[in-house]
Amino acid sequence: MMRYILVAVLLLLAGCSKTAEPPVAQAPLENTSGLALGPIAQQGLSLGQCGLALWTKTSGQTRLFYATDTPAEALISHNNAETVLQRVSQSGGLARGFPPQQRYRAGDMVLDVDVEIETRDGMLSGAVIRDGVISFRAQQDQETLVVPVVGIIGCK
Repeated sequence: MMRYILVAVLLLLAGCSKTAEPPVAQAPLENTSGLALGPIAQQGLSLGQCGLALWTKTSGQTRLFYATDTPAEALISHNNAETVLQRVSQSGGLARGFPPQQRYRAGDMVLDVDVEIETRDGMLSGAVIRDGVISFRAQQDQETLVVPVVGIIGCK
């Protein structure tokens, strides 16, 4: 009887062990014309600053966008290069320093953010983005890359 219990425990332990899988390289998202947004690294905040991070709304979530409230700018990766865009317009009430509709620009690149910001009781320094869309275009492409996103706002 003890032998059966030992075998059962070993089988249970074998089923619980999990080998670490190597990280999967994330390819840029692109439309048919080749307009692409690539993944960006995790970013930090300074004291008193809030940040908005957006990921693709897919199972292999890729961080595509990061913005700060002060200064009002965003970081993306376009053509394998990180690019800083300035917020040029916004609409809607602010939640943790960010409005639901925002437009960012750098040179010929324009990125629009349209998100639903959800604040919760007890969450004093952040908010959740359960649904949103990034629309990105570079003037020479004449096409727009539209990406459904989810995300968070955090403040330090």
